[in-house]
Amino acid sequence: AEAPKHSCQKGRERVVLTQLESVMILNERLLLRYLRQYRFDCKAALIAYLETAEWRKTFQGIGVAGIDERSVYNELAKRKAYFYKYDRQDRIVLYVHPRYHFPGETSPEEMQRYLIFVCEKGARMLRLPAEQSCIVYDMEGLSYSNFDFGFMKFLIATVMKHYPDGMGQCLVVDAPWITWAGWKVVQPWLPQEEQKKILFIRRDELPQYIDPKNLACVMGGEDPFEATYIRPEDRVGDNAQWKPWWEMDWFTRTGYTKEGEVYDEYSCLEFKS
Repeated sequence: AEAPKHSCQKGRERVVLTQLESVMILNERLLLRYLRQYRFDCKAALIAYLETAEWRKTFQGIGVAGIDERSVYNELAKRKAYFYKYDRQDRIVLYVHPRYHFPGETSPEEMQRYLIFVCEKGARMLRLPAEQSCIVYDMEGLSYSNFDFGFMKFLIATVMKHYPDGMGQCLVVDAPWITWAGWKVVQPWLPQEEQKKILFIRRDELPQYIDPKNLACVMGGEDPFEATYIRPEDRVGDNAQWKPWWEMDWFTRTGYTKEGEVYDEYSCLEFKS
């Protein structure tokens, strides 16, 4: 069925919106994300909103929908970023381990795809009404060889524009002194409101934010979870029951929304006009 037509005022001219624009406007929750990100500047928010729709179709020539597990094998094997359970405010938790990131080991294109892959999985793992994530940067073992300002700039620009208002809090854990050199470079790239969400803490402070029962032992908690990765073709025999982090039992397709389905606010951006 065709989406209903809508119109809006542009100066003295009334403009009829395309089907895609009409569908997007019906997604109130996603619109509010953009409005909050752009401080309720309606024009800036709408421009970014529509540009995201185009970006999702054209990213790397395959579109966001074209990014699958096989296209990010190398990055998955590094286990440097993954979602696992929820914090005390019911926000999905993203763990990032920069010590496993080495510029040049993987192509920039795959690193970019993996960023989008993780963002897409996280967007579907929200436990409403919590709409944001808690990011935990585990800085243990960090060295200068892990610094990658080019990718960090891409990460910030992409997340700010295409996954707006998604970070509720960022916990930087056990940051060594070299972290401050990197922070001086990265800090100006972040809006002031985002900077206020970043806290530098010790590992033993994490239970204040995440229940120890939901926190992996390696992070000072009680959960025996350990990030691993097995390719689909190797999930046979003793590995037949193994599941990647986005399919584990703690996250199922029931119980996280009133409708009992995975919440996907970005689905409207895949609308085919």
